[in-house]
Amino acid sequence: MVGLATIQTLLFDMDGVFCHYDFRYHLTLLEEWTGVSAAEIDERIFKSGFEDAANRGHYGGDAYIDEIARLLQFPIDAETWLLARAQAMTPYPKTAAIARRLKDHYPMALLSNNGWLLRENISRILPELPEIFERRLFFSAETGASKEKASSFAPLINMLGWQAGTTWLIDVNPVNISAASEAGLQTYHFSGPIAFTTDLIHLGLD
Repeated sequence: MVGLATIQTLLFDMDGVFCHYDFRYHLTLLEEWTGVSAAEIDERIFKSGFEDAANRGHYGGDAYIDEIARLLQFPIDAETWLLARAQAMTPYPKTAAIARRLKDHYPMALLSNNGWLLRENISRILPELPEIFERRLFFSAETGASKEKASSFAPLINMLGWQAGTTWLIDVNPVNISAASEAGLQTYHFSGPIAFTTDLIHLGLD
């Protein structure tokens, strides 16, 4: 249960909250453009532990795409990889509009489980995010830990000067939500912009 009187700061997720990310379509595009099967791309990049390591900041943008090219044995470049990522993302303008309203009342930040290449290019892919969050736009590559771990939240919360118990995480991933709850944050399982709008009204937050 959200403690309405205690919510002072908001921490948003990106994928699933500000956009729909179609992972399968992402793989399909990469298969078409590289000739490597979607199953092989999934196995070599996403299931191998490489992407998880990149999300924790172990690879800079250039090193990330170089390693992908090596793993796929195909000379893919950053622009092609980013284009596939961007085309697999459908923005949610309603969430952006809600966030702009909430920004007038609450300090807000965004924390996404993603690596340096996407972080360095997010202004091209979802330009509303830098506009809304400004310097409070963070990716796990910067913090060095993904949101699946409860310990990942304290460094960011402390850096922002916030308190865990008065911070509300808006996220789509139940694992992230469970970790945030363990870390003492209040949480909300985002299921879509329309439901979020309704719930904010019912909670008296919008």
